Amino acid sequence: MGNIHEYYQKLSEDILTYIKEKQYEKALEIIDMELEQPYIPQEHYVNLLNSKQDIENMMNESIYENEINGLSKLQIWDKIHNAKDNKIDLVYLNLFLSRFENELDDTDLSIMQKIFKDKKLPNTEKTILVSCLVDMNLDHDFEYYNPSLKKTYHFNPTKLSHSAGSKKSDDIFSKLEQHYLKDPSKLQIAASLLQVLIIETFPDEFNFEDTLTTDTIINVVDSLFNQTKIIDNEVSRILKPHIGYKDEA
Repeated sequence: MGNIHEYYQKLSEDILTYIKEKQYEKALEIIDMELEQPYIPQEHYVNLLNSKQDIENMMNESIYENEINGLSKLQIWDKIHNAKDNKIDLVYLNLFLSRFENELDDTDLSIMQKIFKDKKLPNTEKTILVSCLVDMNLDHDFEYYNPSLKKTYHFNPTKLSHSAGSKKSDDIFSKLEQHYLKDPSKLQIAASLLQVLIIETFPDEFNFEDTLTTDTIINVVDSLFNQTKIIDNEVSRILKPHIGYKDEA
């Protein structure tokens, strides 16, 4: 057992060395060769997969970084917010904010405001930018249009945290957890749907009634497994697009 531990410890050190030297291809080569072995202890198998994903992310970021060298801030913003695909590119965004965090000006704030007021950009994309600004603790008041609720709000990143939904969502999750006590796979789906609701109602308080929300999520999860009809209410109307559900004509 000790020899196995020492083997994987040495392997991990070799991979880390190549990463530090930015020899990502070599690190991936070692990992791929190891993953082809007939037997790998589960713990080390998971660690290798995680390392592979991390390295691939670093390689992508390096490619992006080389691509934005020499570009103006406005050109980088065009890559961050792809209006054609209605997407926010997190890699470009992180690179931009890490490079210009202390140099954000009125033009940058104006572009962010335009993104938040965009009536076609989904909340799932807008909240990517919100999350980054919360991490930065950016003190600025923004106007925000929520396309799911079709309402306009105002928010300041310094007054937000990543614990959106707080006690109300915790209470709903507890009820879901109790309901799916013996079915953890369904609980995982239900928890994902609850997170969708929190994101889609941002920046409003998560104010759906607890029982309505819990029962609707359970109904939606059941429909995924039993092909049953989803009840129609304000909660289900937000969730349906995320599961590809279409009401019968």
